[in-house]
Amino acid sequence: MRADLFGWLRPRRVPLAVFLAVMGVGLVLALHPSAEGQPGPQREKVADLEWVDAETGEVIFRGSDLIEFDWDRQVLWLEKRAAIDFLCWAARPGLSRAFVLRDRDGVIYRGQTVSSFSSASYNGPTFMDLFPLGTTSTLFPLANGYASGAQDQRFSPRLHARLEEAGLLHPIAPETSARFGVNLVSSPYGGGVKQVGAVYFADTFRRGEEARAILRFDTVGLDKLAGPDRVLEITIGLMSEQGSFHSETALAPVPLEQVIREGYYVCRFRPWTPLPGYPEGTQPAQQRSAFVWVDVVVREKAGGAEVAAFGVAPVQINVDIPRD
Repeated sequence: MRADLFGWLRPRRVPLAVFLAVMGVGLVLALHPSAEGQPGPQREKVADLEWVDAETGEVIFRGSDLIEFDWDRQVLWLEKRAAIDFLCWAARPGLSRAFVLRDRDGVIYRGQTVSSFSSASYNGPTFMDLFPLGTTSTLFPLANGYASGAQDQRFSPRLHARLEEAGLLHPIAPETSARFGVNLVSSPYGGGVKQVGAVYFADTFRRGEEARAILRFDTVGLDKLAGPDRVLEITIGLMSEQGSFHSETALAPVPLEQVIREGYYVCRFRPWTPLPGYPEGTQPAQQRSAFVWVDVVVREKAGGAEVAAFGVAPVQINVDIPRD
């Protein structure tokens, strides 16, 4: 019985085709830097690579946020959280926004995000049509300018050396875009006076983390409410489908003139503190269906008299909240 049980240990002949197939798989695994058992990308080596707002110096994302970089096609694959940061940054007003790519040795190149609605040309590295949410992918192709035949600045030897050292240079298959997207949930948006719609980044609704949403305003309607000191007070509600968890998160007042000028407002909030009477729960969080909505109040000034009130109807979203 023992001999039968361990009989598989005896030497056996292996067909040549099987041997070559196994060796081929092993060779592929050995050559791919992210293969199991092999050292993966060393993103800490490019933590000083920064894509920053050219006007404010705000860091949009870093080299350590890259999953891979397709050098030949000039496609950046970002971690989902960084991709959302990028999309929120690009949501701000205008048909273009300027950025700078820099590292510890200084500026590598200057670039811009551009909308295809723009009639102006641009010379330099260009991200096209990021917002209003022209993409929900975590892959970002970088073009050589817009309506321009300028010299290509994207293929910086210094940048290539840094990315190569960190093990981030790999071809990215086009179908990757569909497999690694940003999940969005949108509320209905209508025109007319005082209307507002919302786009929720569903991947950010994770207990204890900062959730994201973008509010889209009908600026024509809001303009009728304009006043020198008037503000918008925004409250975002969240309730589990069973009703045992309910939170309402008030954001800092926003100048009405700013919203009228920009048309969009990026909300960053943590909706994880329940209202009185709704226990936080002691069991682990899990994926649950919940409703999220937005209430907006226009006031004469912060804490002043109410001028108008409107909001965004509830929509369902999957979030990490305490079990019912």
